[in-house]
Amino acid sequence: VGLKPKRRAFALVGELSPDALLRWDGSIHLLFPPSLNGYGWCFPKGDHLSAGIYTLLTALPNWQAWFSRYLTLLRFTQDFRRSHLHGHPVPLADRQAVFNRGNALVIGDAAGLVDPFTGEGISWAVQSGKLAAETVRQFLDGEIPDLQIYTHAVRKELLPELRAAGWFARIVFTLPQLACHWFLRHDAVLRNFAKLLVGEVSYRTLWRKTLRKGFVLLRLRLAS
Repeated sequence: VGLKPKRRAFALVGELSPDALLRWDGSIHLLFPPSLNGYGWCFPKGDHLSAGIYTLLTALPNWQAWFSRYLTLLRFTQDFRRSHLHGHPVPLADRQAVFNRGNALVIGDAAGLVDPFTGEGISWAVQSGKLAAETVRQFLDGEIPDLQIYTHAVRKELLPELRAAGWFARIVFTLPQLACHWFLRHDAVLRNFAKLLVGEVSYRTLWRKTLRKGFVLLRLRLAS
């Protein structure tokens, strides 16, 4: 229907052998190399460890080298088999995106409604699905003349949050050392990030809290 998102990120996911899980401490490991413009991760997933990389770069020609270096850092090179490697394009909507045409609506990944900071898309698919369902109900009941209201609803209710997530991504991915020093090392910020992941805090709320925390820390540093 001609509504394909114009931007996209890239994720590479590998499953490690069950033996690797036995040597893991149960934590979540995140790595933010500045040149990757994204992050690497490793965490338990069922009966194995999941490791991978996520990047906002439009192309990652040396992805095999990136992933290999990350596994070497974790000391899991021998626990990985190439057949357990999967690549995923991650579509991203921009602020001018249109989400309906004629009698068609796009939701979730098809609409590019994916968190640009984490690469997560399930919650956004659910939210956009609810908006689409309500729009279709109103249209079938004769309350609205067309489906254009769906695009307006997505732009109003979802895109502002995704733009706030994009600002976090730009700062943390571009200046990871600064971000970790000023923000991510502090318990209050980490608690709010945890609330964000379970849906208790919005990106825009977290953005305001993080800015206030940063200004307080900056004033304390200057005062000392």
